[in-house]
Amino acid sequence: MRHMGRWLVLGGLFCLTLLKADVLLADVLYESDIRIKDALVRGAIEIEQHQTVSLKDAMRREELVATRTVTTRRGTRYARELHRVILQRLDEGVTSDVDVKTGTYTEEGFADELTRKTREIASAEDALKTVPEGVTRPLRVSVKPTGETKPLSGYECRRYLLTAEVEAESPRGGGLQVYTVTWDLWVTDETDWSKEIRTLDQKIAERSGEDGALLERQMRIFERRSDLFAKFSLATLRLGQEQRKLRGFPMKWEQVLSGPAGAASSGVLFHLTGEITNLRLGPLKDDAFQLPPGLTKIGM
Repeated sequence: MRHMGRWLVLGGLFCLTLLKADVLLADVLYESDIRIKDALVRGAIEIEQHQTVSLKDAMRREELVATRTVTTRRGTRYARELHRVILQRLDEGVTSDVDVKTGTYTEEGFADELTRKTREIASAEDALKTVPEGVTRPLRVSVKPTGETKPLSGYECRRYLLTAEVEAESPRGGGLQVYTVTWDLWVTDETDWSKEIRTLDQKIAERSGEDGALLERQMRIFERRSDLFAKFSLATLRLGQEQRKLRGFPMKWEQVLSGPAGAASSGVLFHLTGEITNLRLGPLKDDAFQLPPGLTKIGM
């Protein structure tokens, strides 16, 4: 899901697994609403996003409709609307990324994507060869079941609090500071459909370089860097790994990056909330997983 940038990537980190089947036994569709407030950059960014994910056999379709509003430090405010459809076919090994507003799309094979990411990571590793290790202390992670349960969309869910503590350079100066990333998750018990969702997502992630050895190398790069963006990314990836161990399917989640007093108006630099609003099991039409006619293909 790199196509939508960091602020959309974070909304969909909750759907990977470690199973081995290549196709789904039943079709699945789920929808979610995601809201983000991002003060990591200069000014502030707010995003409202509706995400619809459909899965059938060895195919995955993700539709994203979002509004991204930026407020500059001088108070200027502007908004941009996005409408994208990302089609991934495990049988063909290809990802198509459609910009619905412009009627254009890009296409990249999983093998080409893997090669490109390998090259990018190798370049980043070379750039860090002169950077000393141990500039910041190691990441600290904890996972705590709260014992709370409640029904969400007809499924009984358990609550978990996942926390990562990182040391990073303040983006506003002042040297190294301690920041905390917290995930508040409501997760179903394991079901056949949750296993199947994670199965397909995991296979796609492995073949396209979003998981496996390349992910571990990317995390080591973030470990070496001391900037807050890298440490926040590292914490997000590590907490994602811990979340996958919980099994089940996340129905509601909140993600917060908080820093020292004065880091932002409330100490919160990043705040994301998301919730599954619709989950449906049943046959889906094949043509929904095909490129619509009339699109123009453009380069990557």
